[in-house]
Amino acid sequence: MGKAVLIILLSSVILFGIITLNTNKKLEQVTSDTVDHHSQIRARNIANSMIQIALSDLSDDHSYRVTSPQTKDLLGGSVSFTVKDKNFAGEPLIQLYAEAEYFGSSRRITAYTKVDPLSASGPPYFSYAILAGDDFRIDGANNNTEDDVNPLWNSNTHSNAETELTCHGENYLQEGFLTYTTNFDVDWSEGVTISPNQNPGGDPAYSSAPAVTIPPFSAASYIDDADEVYTGNKTYSGTITMGTKDNPKIIYVGGVLSIQGTVIGYGVFIVQGDINIVGDLLLDTPDPTESKLALYTDSTVTMDYQNSEVHAQIFAQDRVTLDEDGIEFHGSITAGEDVRIKGDNIDIYYKPASRSLMVPFFEVGDGRLAILYYNEQ
Repeated sequence: MGKAVLIILLSSVILFGIITLNTNKKLEQVTSDTVDHHSQIRARNIANSMIQIALSDLSDDHSYRVTSPQTKDLLGGSVSFTVKDKNFAGEPLIQLYAEAEYFGSSRRITAYTKVDPLSASGPPYFSYAILAGDDFRIDGANNNTEDDVNPLWNSNTHSNAETELTCHGENYLQEGFLTYTTNFDVDWSEGVTISPNQNPGGDPAYSSAPAVTIPPFSAASYIDDADEVYTGNKTYSGTITMGTKDNPKIIYVGGVLSIQGTVIGYGVFIVQGDINIVGDLLLDTPDPTESKLALYTDSTVTMDYQNSEVHAQIFAQDRVTLDEDGIEFHGSITAGEDVRIKGDNIDIYYKPASRSLMVPFFEVGDGRLAILYYNEQ
C-alpha cells in the first residue's frame, strides 16, 4: 500500500512539473508574441509619424526635398526617410518614404502627394462680388448682384465705409451677404432683397463687419514681368489674343487703357492710368469656374457703354463706376475707393477671381497637399 501511494505521489509531481513546464513555455511564447506585436505596432507608429512630419515640412515649404536617406531617432526607435520627386502612373508627384526600426521589427511606408492648386485660396479682398475701400452706392432701378450660373456661390458685397441702395421705387436682389463697416442706408419699401444662396449657419443676411484691408497697387512695379509694354495710352478692340491659364500674358500700359473686344485665352492688363471699357468685353470660351481676364490699375475703371457685356476680375486703386443702363458684368470688383452703380437694369454676376491671374501681383497661397497613394509594408 505504501509503495502505491509513493508511486502516485511521484507521478503527480512529475505530471505537475510537465504541466508547469508547458505552461511556462506557453507564457514565454505569449510574452514573445506580445513583445513582437508591440514592436511591430511601435515601428508602424514611428513610420507613420515620420511621414506626417515630412508632410508638415512639405506643407510649410513646397520645395522641401530629402533626396538622400536621412536617419533620425524617433519615439524610442529609428527611422530612415526620403522626400523625392517621382513619376507615379505617368504623373509627376512627390514621394515620401519612411522605414522604421524598433527592437528588431521594421515597417515601411510609401506615400505619394501633390500640391492641389484648386485648393489655394486667394486673398480676402478678391473674394467678393463687390468690395469697396470706401462707399458702395447703387443709384438706379432694377439692379441685381447674383451668382454667375453656380448657385453654390454667394455674391457678397462689402464696403469699408457706407453702403447705400437707392432703387427709385424698383427692385434690388442680392444673392449673397451684404456687409458694411460704418453704415447701411436702404429703403426696404423699394423692393430690396438680400438673400444669400448659401447660409448653413443662419447668419444675418446684412450686418456690420470690420474693414477689409486692401493693399496698394503699382503697375510700374511689375513692368519687368510684362510680356508687352506700352509706355503711353493704348486702345484695344476686336480680337485680343492672350496666354494660357498656366502662363497668362501680362500687358503693361503706362497711360490710359481703352478696351473692348473678344479675349482669347488668359491674360492680365496692368495699367498706370485709367481703364475705360468702351464696349463689350467678351471671352471666346468663358471658364465656368473663374475669370480669364484681369484688369488692374493704379487709378479708376469706368464702364460707360449702354447694354454692354463685360467679363473681368477688376482691381482699381481708386474708384470703379458702372455709368450706363443695361450693363451685364461677369466677374468681381475690388476698389480702393468707391464703387458706384449709376444706371438702371445693371446686373453683376459674380464669378470667382482666378488665382493664376493674381500671381505675381498679389499674395496667393500655393494650395494644400493632396495624398493620392499610401502603402504600408
